[in-house]
Amino acid sequence: MGLKDFAVDALSLLPVARGFTLGESRRWITETARHRTQNCGYSRAETEWAIRHGFMPEQVDNLNITKENVDDFISAKEYAYARPLNIGCAKWLTDIVTLTTMFKPFVKYLPELYYEIGKRFAESFIIPMSPSAGGREKEDLARLVREKGRVTLGLSSMDMASCLTYLGDDRYELDGKEYTEKELTDKLMGYMATLCLWERVEPDPITEGGILNLIVVNEYGDNPRISDAYMIFDEFEKVKFKSVSRKMRSDNLEEPDTKATRFREKKEEQVDSKTGEWRGRILPHWEEIENFVDSFCRFAPELEFFCCQIILREKDFKIIRFLNNPDYPTFKPFSKETSDYLKKKVAQKRKAYKSFSMRRERAGRAVLRRFRKTFARLCYPADLVPYQSTRWIHDVCRDFFVNKSMSVGDKLKAYKRGFLSYRIEQYGITDENIGEYISDFDRETAKYLKGE
Repeated sequence: MGLKDFAVDALSLLPVARGFTLGESRRWITETARHRTQNCGYSRAETEWAIRHGFMPEQVDNLNITKENVDDFISAKEYAYARPLNIGCAKWLTDIVTLTTMFKPFVKYLPELYYEIGKRFAESFIIPMSPSAGGREKEDLARLVREKGRVTLGLSSMDMASCLTYLGDDRYELDGKEYTEKELTDKLMGYMATLCLWERVEPDPITEGGILNLIVVNEYGDNPRISDAYMIFDEFEKVKFKSVSRKMRSDNLEEPDTKATRFREKKEEQVDSKTGEWRGRILPHWEEIENFVDSFCRFAPELEFFCCQIILREKDFKIIRFLNNPDYPTFKPFSKETSDYLKKKVAQKRKAYKSFSMRRERAGRAVLRRFRKTFARLCYPADLVPYQSTRWIHDVCRDFFVNKSMSVGDKLKAYKRGFLSYRIEQYGITDENIGEYISDFDRETAKYLKGE
């Protein structure tokens, strides 16, 4: 851990104790520091006024926030504080395998999932996820791409994706680079991440390439409503897939710090969330979209707040991604309906974390997690999760004081070989047969390796 990371973590301790997640706390601290120490195009007075009211100066500028209307909106800082929403069921929406498996009644509105390419330690395995997929071999992946012409290749979390295209004559293109079939399949098998191949859905001319974004509030589980709607005209699947390898090589367990481009203004246009009117006309399939939102939320009433990104086509529409925590708007603040709901969640969270004992407990857990991460990195194999590093020590200490039937020397000998001392007598382990048994340390750590 560098000096900067240590300083950010130390400054994050108080916000985390008050209810912020560590990732959001780090983001706010690094962004305020960047704006206060670098020339971002705003005066010091403008920067301090924005930060004091819970915004970055770019947001104040883009959203036309003034001292007269600042209290009408939920601030970016408050919105960050409200996270995470959909606690306990966030993965339902953000993992394409889970999404298509759990929500089978709605799969016609989702891109068809063809393959999952998973990892078990260093070994890759291929799982066909639809009748279109076929077999489980590397050659079947290439055959699918040839048949479809263009597919989407992405992480199962859908936060990184790119178009994979068959060019003909045993040539495939990914991120602007050409590959042969063998080069492509070897590359896919080499990623230390769970990848998926799914149907390529292109933005349609009927919306001039725009992607419809809907903010859905389902506060009580049976009252879903579209509280915000807007069309985004931005690069589609803009993160190059080579970023995946960089991300998977990193040992950073926290969310990445904010980049300056996070606050760039995107081309967005308002859509009437009640009528579906955009540019003087009703969007195609609007009534069906409303029915989908209502049925989807009643099917999973635990989902309280989310965003769905939709590509509209002449014959149908496809939901290309769900977001548990959509980015704070860049062209117009959240509507009053969305802001009122989010402010209520902020008030509930502040009340829950008001007591000193709760804040002390959260701060203690944050310090413990950071200690475990550093301790695991210094003392254990690189792939071991921090939690398991201290668990082994706890198990050894408990065994040392509880087991009275063995000498101290025999106990230390067992621990050195990765066994708890009572296993030696339980299984009759000797110097001659010890190689026939998997040690307690190896058995436990195998269950907790990252990525499994």
